[in-house]
Amino acid sequence: MRIQLPFRPRPWSLRSPMAVVFAAGLAGLELMSPSPAVAVGGQAWVEDVGVTYQAPACAVSKTGSDTAGDVYRPANPPAGPLPVVVYVHGGAFTGGVRTASDNEVIAEELATLGYVTYNIDYCLADPTADPPVAGFPAQVLDVMDAVRALSKPGFDGGRVDVDPSRVAVWGGSAGATLAAEAGVALGDTGATPVAAMAGWSGGYDFLDFRGGNPQNEKGPLAFLGCDPQTNKSASCQGRTRKGSAALNVTATTPPMSLWNSSAELVPITQWQDMKMALAAAGIPFKATELIGHAHSNAYTHRAFCPTVTFLTSYLGPYTGTCVAPPNPGGSGAS
Repeated sequence: MRIQLPFRPRPWSLRSPMAVVFAAGLAGLELMSPSPAVAVGGQAWVEDVGVTYQAPACAVSKTGSDTAGDVYRPANPPAGPLPVVVYVHGGAFTGGVRTASDNEVIAEELATLGYVTYNIDYCLADPTADPPVAGFPAQVLDVMDAVRALSKPGFDGGRVDVDPSRVAVWGGSAGATLAAEAGVALGDTGATPVAAMAGWSGGYDFLDFRGGNPQNEKGPLAFLGCDPQTNKSASCQGRTRKGSAALNVTATTPPMSLWNSSAELVPITQWQDMKMALAAAGIPFKATELIGHAHSNAYTHRAFCPTVTFLTSYLGPYTGTCVAPPNPGGSGAS
């Protein structure tokens, strides 16, 4: 039976003098572009679009958000099951989409290094709805479902052989919050723990999520459905504790790579609180504070390769040479 892969055309790569091109072999037929290319220092990559991780549970028409993701994989993978990174986009819990270029460039570069990357969407929160739709716990459950989908037979139509024992969850901003929450929760279940987690500018302790930026109130309200800084009810405070990864770290929590800028959108206290929680539980971590205001993917160029290096301890080594993608807008500055 002939299977048709969905292909999405790509522009010329910002980090390579060659265009990134898809290549895939299916049912004995190799489907390739006329001019296959290899990203600098790594492999060519293939993208499989719209791979679902559960039956559709939501659809946000403004962004196309749903319970699906795009799989990025090496075009010429090494033999055997491959490690996986589940990538979770940001957007203050109410917005964002996996197909934003700053998310895609991270997934693409990970694939050139030999890691399968599952770049997912999830159900978005809507504080303006009647009644309001909170992000917690639905968004955390979405990420957990995406991780679990990797171990189901026929993931990605059987086009890729993944190793469910070598899975990392990586997110930026709200995505870092969800990645950490999912990592902690999956570790507690014991059935499908993740090997490592990477978080750029995440919120991890909403009892301590305070500051002068208006987003310090909007983010927790969208995620939790209440503002724990002003709502001291037992219901809100209990929900906040459950929704704060730093307050639920245990001996089964995965190792973490944590990044935050000193004066950015997310208070540095979040980074500090998670560090202290991991240290108290004896969980390995690498925490980096950047001086300045850059938030999450805005420091991609500086943080990408060190984050990948951290993950190699738990996913195995990457192939080729790590080439840091540019920051959004094409800048290589931090």
